[in-house]
Amino acid sequence: MKRFAAAGITLVIDVVVAVIIGLFLLIAMNGYSEGAATWGLGAYLAAAVSTCCLAAFAASSLTRVYLQRATSTFAGVFLSISVSASVGIAVLVVAGFVAVGVAEYARTHR
Repeated sequence: MKRFAAAGITLVIDVVVAVIIGLFLLIAMNGYSEGAATWGLGAYLAAAVSTCCLAAFAASSLTRVYLQRATSTFAGVFLSISVSASVGIAVLVVAGFVAVGVAEYARTHR
C-alpha cells in the first residue's frame, strides 16, 4: 500500500509538471509551422509519458528498498517521492529542450 501511495503521488507531481512544461512549449513553439511543431510536441509527449511512468516505478522501488532497511514509513515514502519526483522533473525539463530542438530540426530539414 505504501509503495502504491508513493508511486501515485510521484505520478501526480510529474504529470502536473509535464502539463505545465507542455503549456510553455506551446508558447515557445508559437513561431513554428504546424508541421514542425507537431514533431516537437510528439517527441515531448512520448518522453513525458515514459518519464512519468518510470518515475512512478522508481518511487515504488525506492519505497520498498527504504522500508526493507528499517527506515520509518514516513521517511521512506518521503525520500522515495522526493528523489523520484526530482529526477523526473529534471528529465522533463531536458525533454522540453529536446522537443524544441526536434521542432527546429523538422523546420530546417523539410
